[in-house]
Amino acid sequence: MIEKNIKALILKKEPQGEFNEILTILTSKGKLKIFAPGVRKLDSKNRNNINLLDISELEIIDSQKSNVLFYRLKRASLVQQFPINLNTLYIWEDLLNILNKIMLNNPLQFLNSFSKLTKLVDSNKDIKILDYLLFKLLEIEGIAPYMQGCVECKAKTNLVDFKFYKGGFLCHLHSKDSLDHELLTSLFYLSKSFEEFDVNTSFLVAKKIKDMIITYLREYYFI
Repeated sequence: MIEKNIKALILKKEPQGEFNEILTILTSKGKLKIFAPGVRKLDSKNRNNINLLDISELEIIDSQKSNVLFYRLKRASLVQQFPINLNTLYIWEDLLNILNKIMLNNPLQFLNSFSKLTKLVDSNKDIKILDYLLFKLLEIEGIAPYMQGCVECKAKTNLVDFKFYKGGFLCHLHSKDSLDHELLTSLFYLSKSFEEFDVNTSFLVAKKIKDMIITYLREYYFI
């Protein structure tokens, strides 16, 4: 058996027997399932270090056996806790739902953004944080929209519309619809740094963008 340490984002906990759980975790190399014995016992030292959407350092044992789960939890140490309260519960639920339903084949970039931005959760930026993290997921999955101009003709001026399902911005020649300038500007900065997106986006516009991205993900992944 081989012991090793990995840093992981906890995505799912499934009861196994009376005291055990099967954990689904996200690591820099992708999703893994590990067996976590005894973690539902009240006196378990690992119990409070593997909550959903927390980042933990896990010491695991690779059993190298094909008839059981390959990985078994030995020890868990909390690295970063996701703050959950009445204000942050919705972002917690949205992220969990989406992260559990997509593959995330190249997750390192997302994990870095998640670790950085969730430190700001519950600081009146929650919807913007959710928008930015969801956009990172689109990039990782290879379904991010074209953000440099009109997706049809690549024009960088007279952009009047934006549709995720069509692939990004649309100019006045390729769309009969139009969005307000504030929303279009915020969508542009969504592909830049979080800091730029934050200062150029209002709370109401951030809510509209959240609905747009989640609708797109639901249509794309049927979630």
